[in-house]
Amino acid sequence: MVAPASDETVTNDNRIKIDIQIIEPLQNGGSPILSYSLEVDDGQGGQFKAVYGKDVDSLATSYTQYYGVERGYLFRARYRARNVIGWSDYSPIGYILAAIKPNTPPMPTIVSASATAI
Repeated sequence: MVAPASDETVTNDNRIKIDIQIIEPLQNGGSPILSYSLEVDDGQGGQFKAVYGKDVDSLATSYTQYYGVERGYLFRARYRARNVIGWSDYSPIGYILAAIKPNTPPMPTIVSASATAI
């Protein structure tokens, strides 16, 4: 398993989108995956809480959160999968920053130049 990742095309300073990687047939222990359970904290290092798949089966591989998201919050996310054998171990923790990628600064311009200074 790999850590959950931010979908940078959607994540900004007031929402986050988390994508998880599906479990390939060679990694599922010989039995199809019945559910993924995604857990996310509050963006401030709090407890993990299941957002889907724990109590009701879900094969969703992405999640978008709009509530409780503020600029600069760093959300931790992890997931696990279940088949007929039971739940897998948790994935590594992924970190999703609620922020907007800054624009590229403009190219510098030369105002004056001499032999010893710009």
